[in-house]
Amino acid sequence: MTMKSSVKTSNHFHMLPKDLTNKTILEIGCWEGDVCVECVKRGAKVTGIDIETSDRLIANLENHNFEFLQLDMFSEKFLQLPTYDYVFCFGVLYHVENIISALTRIRTKAAQSVILENVFNNLDGPVMMYHTADTLKNNFSNWWTGTPECFEMMMTDIGYRDITINIGTKPRDYGVSEIAFHRGYIHASTNNNTAPTDKIYSRRKDRLGIYKGKR
Repeated sequence: MTMKSSVKTSNHFHMLPKDLTNKTILEIGCWEGDVCVECVKRGAKVTGIDIETSDRLIANLENHNFEFLQLDMFSEKFLQLPTYDYVFCFGVLYHVENIISALTRIRTKAAQSVILENVFNNLDGPVMMYHTADTLKNNFSNWWTGTPECFEMMMTDIGYRDITINIGTKPRDYGVSEIAFHRGYIHASTNNNTAPTDKIYSRRKDRLGIYKGKR
């Protein structure tokens, strides 16, 4: 389900559950650690991960009680992390090379639910748009934008449920003519036993020719 509202994406605090007492949180792409700090203030036990560090992150770590791990979500070490009640991931998905893999990995670490912040385009249908070079906001690390329908379909196939996408009504100018972009949030539950569909794990060995005898 997709809704439009005057949702703000400045610091993400308003999207966090108000009471996080004794909850475990993993923030993927925690950047300077501001969301981690806010979660600690709301009573959570927090782990933040990112591939970069900064002076502000170091200051937040020194002054607030949360854990930071410098690692890539596509690394083997990420798969060794435990599960957490909530996984938050803000402003990351359009920077990754493989969104299906990213969403699949995120789900494996969330015991209850996820909140994801993303950039959406206004194309028709379940469309994922590739942005070559630095054509999206003059940033080489901006790879993709998708429609809300596309993300809902992908996440359903991965096994997420109760998916709600709330996008802002005000379009953002990202330097691509004739296409409007909106930032917004995805809420989805993971506390279910729904397995990813065959679409996600289509290359299982029992489906490949060498095991089946024929292609």
